[in-house]
Amino acid sequence: MTELMRISTQLLSIASQRLESAARNIANATTAGYKREVSFAEQLGMAGRGMPALRVASDFLQGKLVNSGNPLDLALASSGFFVLRNESGGAGVEYARAGRFVLDASGRVTSAQGQALQGTGGDIVVRGAHWRVTHDGTVLDNGMPVDRLLIVDFAEPARLVRSHAGFTAGADPREVERPTVVQGSYEASNVSSADDMLRLMAALREAEGGQRVVRAYDEMLGTVLQRIGEIS
Repeated sequence: MTELMRISTQLLSIASQRLESAARNIANATTAGYKREVSFAEQLGMAGRGMPALRVASDFLQGKLVNSGNPLDLALASSGFFVLRNESGGAGVEYARAGRFVLDASGRVTSAQGQALQGTGGDIVVRGAHWRVTHDGTVLDNGMPVDRLLIVDFAEPARLVRSHAGFTAGADPREVERPTVVQGSYEASNVSSADDMLRLMAALREAEGGQRVVRAYDEMLGTVLQRIGEIS
């Protein structure tokens, strides 16, 4: 009985985590560059018995490119990530697919959170009114090349850790030699709202099933204790 309760509680926990993962995906369905979470159960050997555990990973499938006409919107039509520098410290740099940028008062290209977009020479800064980014990431300011976007990738993207702006890495990035950058567009989220609604509903059913098992266990335990009390 104790083993049944332990397994039921674990399954209920997994259902709750799946529910949270699907809810996060749905909440970020319109967030530029967001990569959906995928969850799957795996067996972990615990005390000689297989116990299920949930793993959550990121799906790096390319999202749809949306043409906005805004020159500050940049999209990657290739593998890789933009590099963003955090002025406040913390993770130091973060890696993102989201390419909706703004210009600050000094002409730096930054994320909406103020992180500086990085080129091979440091912060991307434009001074002139007419600037553009070529498909290979070269930044032209009044027709003159001033820098090149630093686009990086990782041998094992699955090891990236989610952060507030994108991802942080536990391994060294490598520069993408031939990126494909599209100016005036941004990459949409790769979330499929319909799929995640189905996942959310399935997780709800699993959670409800787990709660019923726990309630049934409590009722049986109460009955057993009552009978013992009557006998004694």
